[in-house]
Amino acid sequence: TRPLVRWGTELHDRFMLPHYVRSDIADVVADLQAAGYPFAMEWLAPFFEFRYPHYGTLVSGDLQLELRAATEPWQPNWWNRPLPSVCRALTCLTDACGNPPG
Repeated sequence: TRPLVRWGTELHDRFMLPHYVRSDIADVVADLQAAGYPFAMEWLAPFFEFRYPHYGTLVSGDLQLELRAATEPWQPNWWNRPLPSVCRALTCLTDACGNPPG
C-alpha cells in the first residue's frame, strides 16, 4: 500500500474539469482501439456535451478560450430542500389518512 495523497484543489482540477476528462476518455478510446475494438471518440461527443455544456467561446487573435460547465463532487444546497408543492401534497395526504399534521 501507499500513503494517502493530499490532493487539495488538484483533485478537482485533474479529475473533474472537461479538458482532463476528455483527455482521460481519449486514452481509454486509444486503448480500446489498440486492443482491436473499433471504437471512435466521436461516439461519446453527445454524452460529453450533455455533461459539460458549452457556455461560450472567446477568440482573441490566435487565442481561443472555451467556457464549459465542470463536474461538482457535491450536491447543490437546493437539492436538500423539498419543493413547497410536494410538501403541500404530503400534508394533504397525511391529513386524509387521519394523521395529525406536524
